Amino acid sequence: MSYNGTVRCSHCYQTGHNRRACPQLTQELKQSYERQMRYVERYRTMTDEELKNRSEDREWNINYHTNKADEARKAYLKRTKIDLATGKKVTNKAAKAERMKKVTCGYCGRTGHTRRVCQNAKNDYKVFVERTKRVRAEWLEKAVASGIGIGSLAITEKRGYLPEGGYGTYTLTGLVSSIEWFSVDAHNPDASVFVMKTSDDMKGVTGYHRRGMAALPLSVAEHSSYKILPSGIVPSPPDGWMDDMPTIKEVFDTKQERPWVYKWADDDWHQAIRDDLGLPKDAYAS
Repeated sequence: MSYNGTVRCSHCYQTGHNRRACPQLTQELKQSYERQMRYVERYRTMTDEELKNRSEDREWNINYHTNKADEARKAYLKRTKIDLATGKKVTNKAAKAERMKKVTCGYCGRTGHTRRVCQNAKNDYKVFVERTKRVRAEWLEKAVASGIGIGSLAITEKRGYLPEGGYGTYTLTGLVSSIEWFSVDAHNPDASVFVMKTSDDMKGVTGYHRRGMAALPLSVAEHSSYKILPSGIVPSPPDGWMDDMPTIKEVFDTKQERPWVYKWADDDWHQAIRDDLGLPKDAYAS
């Protein structure tokens, strides 16, 4: 738009319209389509002798001009909602379907749809949810049997700086202070859920001299480097633990493609759950 408020087209440089509504560009697209289709017909009807004399390849030229014609047809369709191949006006739904043919899903890599409506993503999320329910039920059963819960102690040997000076081995004892229940899911069946507090934590020691202990998984009882003193106090899981799930965007990062284990893996639990739910591995497989 010029300083006086008049719209000027960047294609034909006339005033009163922009490039999007330029009648000259619309006409040129139509002419381009018709010209390319004439080329296609010419190469289809040329004899082998004519092609030989011109040193031209029939298939290459037909494909080249067909693609060029299709580019012009799609551009004309976008501007006018008229398909030059049929001469008919198309509905918004049909126009969208035409555009979607060029779209590639950011999740499964298939064409014709976006990540937001991808059936593979929806099916994989159903598998995740069902697997998480089974994992959590199994985890709770093992936790109750182990007796590891609030107040349990974990004792291990560490190497580091000693209070009396020098470097050496010392005994570190941690107390289970809380449980991060929702960390257990299909992707993290043995998550480090037991939050540990050491004597330094209880004293408020911070910084370089603090001796802390990282959160531990349920399988810590099987580690030879830890001695576990179960408390027998395994609290009931929070309300909704078996049913409350992270959202599909939290499970499958929107910046990443479909995880390998969902796309290719044939391990027992993936296939068993798909069979139970009646879900295919690829919803778009022909």
